[in-house]
Amino acid sequence: MRKKTLLIGMIVLMYSCGTPDLGTRWSQGPRLPFPISHFTTAGRYLIGGDSTSVDYLNTNIYFDGTDYVLKSPLEIDSIPIPLKSSCSAFDGIRVFLFGGYAAGPTSFAFMYDPGTDSWSDIGPMPYSTYGCSAAHAAGEIHIMAGNGSKEHYVYIPSSDTFISKPPSLYTHDYGCAVAVGTEIYLIGGENDLVEVYDINTNTWSEKARLGLWLRGHACVEYDGLIYVFGGEMENGEINTQVFRYDPATDVWEAVAEIPTPRAFLGAFVYGNTIHVVGGVDDNGNRTRVDEVFVPPSPIQ
Repeated sequence: MRKKTLLIGMIVLMYSCGTPDLGTRWSQGPRLPFPISHFTTAGRYLIGGDSTSVDYLNTNIYFDGTDYVLKSPLEIDSIPIPLKSSCSAFDGIRVFLFGGYAAGPTSFAFMYDPGTDSWSDIGPMPYSTYGCSAAHAAGEIHIMAGNGSKEHYVYIPSSDTFISKPPSLYTHDYGCAVAVGTEIYLIGGENDLVEVYDINTNTWSEKARLGLWLRGHACVEYDGLIYVFGGEMENGEINTQVFRYDPATDVWEAVAEIPTPRAFLGAFVYGNTIHVVGGVDDNGNRTRVDEVFVPPSPIQ
């Protein structure tokens, strides 16, 4: 039976063998081409965001397994479309990007085809948003929340249509979403709330709270478990901990600390590792950091 770690208040780290050696869990990855935050991550693609020299970016950065390379930037009919705080998802073949901030919330919707290294306009989507969350499951892209809303839509690539779905129970601004099977978890976002949408029943339900108010964090699914990295806490400081959630037991635990704590960052799975990239550090500086995390085995 898996040992459960209780989260109370600000979450107390508990380990069966003391504090882990960060050197056994983390390694340094290649640096990003430039400092960046508030971008959206879809698979191994990092799109848009803020940099130190330009307010908003239309860049498309791809991790090729060795280094970061620039792909075709986000533009339609040769017109650049700089955005920050969009949400996106990867269906295993294509990237789908929604909303984002450009002098206000937008209803943009775009698709990137890596095969042709080109973007196409699939919008507008039914609502304007930024700081939203998106996830791919069962051949559909779910777009949720952001900008103080509880909106929830599904984009169906095969028919190029948007369909309204039940709204989330709570608002989640700058939260994150991750699919595990046919369930989509919506985590944090100027709160510590966690809820799950069940595709089969078309309903939302509450799950165990994260226990820490966060926004601008990153989350991924790895081996059926959910990992949450970084993010800004309610007091404005940066969260230093890595949290893991087991959907089977509805239990959160803190499993590591991040060498370079950051908010408004990204994360993606590559092989048996998780790359934790970019973001704003605790000095308010955007970073080029890629720190590679090896997830620990679940405690038995």
